Amino acid sequence: MPTQSDNKTEPTPICGKCGAPLQKAGYIDDHISIGKIWGYGSQFDGETHNFDVCAACYSEWIESFLNNPREQTAEDFR
Repeated sequence: MPTQSDNKTEPTPICGKCGAPLQKAGYIDDHISIGKIWGYGSQFDGETHNFDVCAACYSEWIESFLNNPREQTAEDFR
């Protein structure tokens, strides 16, 4: 996961899209962490991708999805 760091403190997680720090006032803002190990034959064959996305960027991102996850409920998974 990308981080911002100085030599005096622990690395601070940042949004992989906008670069905003996810840690503010001693707590980590709500965000989504995504990790994916890509399989054989894929466009990213053998690569591992890990990133965090802040809530604002996530909201913007999912608006571009054909099936918006915001429209799904717990009932959809039963």
